[in-house]
Amino acid sequence: MRITVLGAGLLGLTTAYYLQKQGHTVILIDRQSGPGLETSFANGGMLTPSQAAPWNSPETLKNIWKLLASAHAPLRIHPKTLISSLPWYVQFMKNACTDNFLENQKKNFLLANYSLHHLREIREELSLNYEFSRSGTLKIFRTKEQLAQGVKLCSLLENEGLYFKILKIDEIVDLEPALNNVSNEIHGGIYFPDDESGDAQQFCQALSTYLKSKVEFLYNTSVTKLVKHENEITGLETSNGQHSSDLYVMAAGSYSRLLAAQVGVQIPVQPVKGYSVTITLPEKMSFPKIPVIDESRHIAVTPFANRFRIAGMAELAGYNTRINQARINTLVDFFKTLYPQLSADSSQLEVIPWSGLRPYSCDGVPVLGNCYIKNLIINTGHGHLGWTMSVGSSKLIADLICHHSMELEFSMYNINRFKKLIPD
Repeated sequence: MRITVLGAGLLGLTTAYYLQKQGHTVILIDRQSGPGLETSFANGGMLTPSQAAPWNSPETLKNIWKLLASAHAPLRIHPKTLISSLPWYVQFMKNACTDNFLENQKKNFLLANYSLHHLREIREELSLNYEFSRSGTLKIFRTKEQLAQGVKLCSLLENEGLYFKILKIDEIVDLEPALNNVSNEIHGGIYFPDDESGDAQQFCQALSTYLKSKVEFLYNTSVTKLVKHENEITGLETSNGQHSSDLYVMAAGSYSRLLAAQVGVQIPVQPVKGYSVTITLPEKMSFPKIPVIDESRHIAVTPFANRFRIAGMAELAGYNTRINQARINTLVDFFKTLYPQLSADSSQLEVIPWSGLRPYSCDGVPVLGNCYIKNLIINTGHGHLGWTMSVGSSKLIADLICHHSMELEFSMYNINRFKKLIPD
């Protein structure tokens, strides 16, 4: 079968990888000049099934007015987006109730764990190098109450396979000596040894190199229109002419919603702008080895070979990708505070800012599968866990297309769970 995948980021490339393995003719279309140049480009670098909790938690519901008002909140909601996206916000808040939140956290963890397993398979099979590390993740807590809540959420996933260690201050410093200078500010921590990290964009480049002789890449090609007849897509209009296939996979991140809407498919996903900075030190020093997440600040720091990726902040502001310098400054200041010994001479730090749009579903769970357009498959909605869930989601999509049995219950992620949002 001839299959076109829209988007050459993490989701599009991994979808193409599994489909070509099954003997399909695969074409990848992307408006950028190469692979992984949008949301996959400079994310936090963490592969963390441990962080499966959706953002729309009961705590978010309690603090919704603060989020609307504060310019420095980890999750900022721009009031003007409420009008244009009200149905999504209603569902987002509905899923913040405790029962829905815990169920969605479980769904995410199962998919994330499954995905990390298959990512390791691909890495070994293809000998991919993307600065990956198996050092785990350390989450630090600044108050007793936050630590207790963190332990509670982790305990709910123990039976599903989450392994974690609760650490005291001295144990944190033993695990990551680079935190010694701020140990008096930390109440405790949780260590997740099964987590990994790696440069997502390097992964995209490495996988696209492998796929170069196996699939067709159409870069610098914008899809301007999906052409439909009855309940089937008959072709695409692009910036480089018309294009047609037997089947289409929508893996265009936040833009999947806009494209699918052209043929009447409503994907309940909103773009959530996230920020990161990549900081390179002037010379190689004694680097921290373990990615750190600060629960209080909702900021993560991932060390690579000679640089750091600091990621955090989220803004519901439509498709605006403009960088807010105040948000960048917050990330840089956090890095300096966490590792003062590495940033004593801040003028020597090379700082590269970035922002990207995460596709976030209204229940915080990926949106996958077939819809009423019989030759359109959806693979989006992964939010802050796109890197973590990409391989597993794409394997599920390929199994769906090839009518293979699945290792997870696919209905948990199928777009058809939003029946009221999809035309009959």
